[in-house]
Amino acid sequence: MIDQPSLGVVITNYNTTALTLRCLEGIRTCFASQPSEIVVVDDASTESLEGKLPPGTILIANETNQGYVHSVNVGVKRTTADLVLLLDSDAVPLSDVMASTIARFSANPRLGGLGFKLVDHAGKPTGASQPEPRAWGLAVGQALEARLSRYLASSSVTFTIHSCAIAFRRDTFVDLGGFDEGFDFLDADTDFSMRLSRAGWQLDIDAHARILHEGSGSPQTTARRVVRHHFNRWRLLEKHGLIGHPRLLKGALAARHLVELAWLQGPARLGEARLSTRADKLAGRRRLLSTVWRSYRAS
Repeated sequence: MIDQPSLGVVITNYNTTALTLRCLEGIRTCFASQPSEIVVVDDASTESLEGKLPPGTILIANETNQGYVHSVNVGVKRTTADLVLLLDSDAVPLSDVMASTIARFSANPRLGGLGFKLVDHAGKPTGASQPEPRAWGLAVGQALEARLSRYLASSSVTFTIHSCAIAFRRDTFVDLGGFDEGFDFLDADTDFSMRLSRAGWQLDIDAHARILHEGSGSPQTTARRVVRHHFNRWRLLEKHGLIGHPRLLKGALAARHLVELAWLQGPARLGEARLSTRADKLAGRRRLLSTVWRSYRAS
């Protein structure tokens, strides 16, 4: 009889004590048997987790804030299990995800990454995956890309799994070098999924294993979020050789930024957000215009 693989859980925490404890409680109540280890990586939060975690939980406290991507790498490196279930602190298991994960990986030796059915409190799907990004998606913008992707998803054979809830083989994660710390949080998980696929591993979604995840949203301005998206997405596409004509793409992006800037500078429109929000959006577009020809990298 072949022994089943062991499974460890890694949870990242940054000033989300209540959410982390809720996640751990979900693991305790929904899993028929407990993971071989649970590692919580605290990224220098202002509130210490010392003495607040369930007995047996391994706490790693970064001395300084290192960011999500580095924290994931630290947590996975600390594990010794065959499989790793990576969870955001605001992800809560609603079913025995551990049992289904072990069963899926045991049944398919080529399975490299597994996502789950992510839902909100009403039970509606919140999205666990997305089609692999392409240059045209960056050119048209996030809103239009999201709409078009819904039509293309059914015909797309390649997809990526969001890291808010993903399981993978620990050895494979290490062999691939873990998460690429050159990414500023965004697209590090997309890059990892793409590297898994290109290394010959299969990705899958377990539609029966449910995890609550609505997304708490990181505290940042709209300008900061948009700038980060463009920087990381360009880096991702460039890394994987998906930008065939860089100058043409930059020209299309510059044109879109100019149109958006002109629209934002026009008269206030019905439903326009507060002036501070509008000013923030203007600052974001100006930053994009000033960095588009440098691939959105700072000077």
